[in-house]
Amino acid sequence: MSKTFLLTFLSLTTLVLAKTEYTGGKYLGKDVITNLDVEDLEDGKTYEFFFEGTENSLGNPWYIPVTVIKGEKSGKKFLINSGVHGNELNPILTTYKIKEKLKPQDLKGTITIVHGMNIPGLLNNNRGYTFGGGSESTSDLNRQMDSGKTATSDQKYSTLLWNNLLSKNADKVIDLHTSGKGSKFPLFVYADFRNPDIKKMAELTRADIVKMDNGEKGSVETSFVELGIPSITFELGSSETQEALIVERATNGVINNLIYWDNLSGKKITPETETFYGNSWSRIRAEKGGFVETKVNVMDKVKKGDVILELTDASTEASYYEAEGNLLKAKSSYSTDKISYEKYKKLYAKELVSEDEYLNSKNKYETSIGGLKIAEANFIRAKDNFSRLKVTAKIDGTITDLDLKEFEKVSASQKILTIVDNSNMELVIAVSGKDTEYTKVGGKAEVFVEELGEKLEGTITDINLSSDSNTKKYSVKIIVNNENQRLLKGLYAKVKLQQGYIKGLFVPKQAIMIKDLYSYIVISRNNTAVIYKITPDITIGNEQRIEFPDYQIGDRVVVEGQYLLNNNDKIKEN
Repeated sequence: MSKTFLLTFLSLTTLVLAKTEYTGGKYLGKDVITNLDVEDLEDGKTYEFFFEGTENSLGNPWYIPVTVIKGEKSGKKFLINSGVHGNELNPILTTYKIKEKLKPQDLKGTITIVHGMNIPGLLNNNRGYTFGGGSESTSDLNRQMDSGKTATSDQKYSTLLWNNLLSKNADKVIDLHTSGKGSKFPLFVYADFRNPDIKKMAELTRADIVKMDNGEKGSVETSFVELGIPSITFELGSSETQEALIVERATNGVINNLIYWDNLSGKKITPETETFYGNSWSRIRAEKGGFVETKVNVMDKVKKGDVILELTDASTEASYYEAEGNLLKAKSSYSTDKISYEKYKKLYAKELVSEDEYLNSKNKYETSIGGLKIAEANFIRAKDNFSRLKVTAKIDGTITDLDLKEFEKVSASQKILTIVDNSNMELVIAVSGKDTEYTKVGGKAEVFVEELGEKLEGTITDINLSSDSNTKKYSVKIIVNNENQRLLKGLYAKVKLQQGYIKGLFVPKQAIMIKDLYSYIVISRNNTAVIYKITPDITIGNEQRIEFPDYQIGDRVVVEGQYLLNNNDKIKEN
């Protein structure tokens, strides 16, 4: 028996626009604004502004460089943001490379480019917003963009930029970033594939890896997505450096988006790089401290259990070999004392040795047993620590980042690298309580993905026995093999759950008559109508299982015209 479920997603938004407000002043020869509404600006021109942010500890405002390029023809608004984190240099260089390629006569709509949003962080080469005034505290602006809070200087800064610069001026958004400090990173995209436009934006970047991800609350990406505006986070290699190839590829990825979404005339750039799509990942941490020798590089494919790095730690290695030596010594002592004890035991039984000599040998033997147990325990502990010097992959997947340099010293629990896996995709559906009675973990499900035109087999891995408080439905998780990487997060699917086999007598539902609140069927037996009272049971699709103890082989059920029949009426089948 099977059940079919359709999964869909919907997002709605409403925005209110203001007007561009000028201070009347200049900074480095460019107009200073306190509010941007690109709809105000004249078509066919390029505008260079400094957006006036909050004041620093000296009472002077922070100035954020912004370029607005308005096409000669009307169209959608595309926002390219960078520098949310102050040590991310590749994104800022990329924004200027993009600007060089855009001319008003080639554009439809408006392109807004923010060339480094976190000015306090940039000036201090610090990932977070730097409070200044001698404070060493920092704040991650990419977790509070749409918070609306203004209690602290960082909140005032992010809220002002969100309200007056970013949120009103986009129909689509690419937020440019890099990895964290010290990480080696490829071109990487975070994208919420539940939205088909976001999925397409990610594909157009031709990044090395796309992580299908629901986003982080308060990030630029998620803040726009929650407004219904398609947005992705585009990670451009490593922080605190400028990588020419990464910048070139990132520039092409953004330009591809502008061409596809009809903001820019031109031919799409099709680099040779294949994109790996991942839906889950495993962060690998050092279980022991030591100096690292890596066995893999970014974008390498690994299997579960592969050695991905080795740690060198003299103390751990010395403890292991010392424990191994002590174990061998304890085993030798145990063996010698055992032989001695057994000899004295026999001699004592024959009264050839004294009781003191016998007891001394017994005590020595029992002590050696204890010594052996202690040596074995110490060796097990030392061996476990020693084995942790070899770090293995926890899942199959692709290496997405390395948070270290060759032979760098790391501490226990320090994050070292990340592996992304997409060999299996997880599907979650909601079913009624009755359906859970026949749904079992390990059971099979037929998954039809309309966009691919394929039927795939999935396996039920989890059934949540607590219903959703709003829908009163129960969630069922299904894993589908995705080794060919064709399944992507956000695709629509129909699912048929295989709920086992049920034996019984089934009739079409339309065959059942209801009279005086009881259920009846009409049987054709030897071309004669026989009316039977029956007890309905479960329904599967259009079929109704019934309790009918008078069933005989050859009976046929009447499905049309049964209300016109009486017992013993002659029947002629059509």
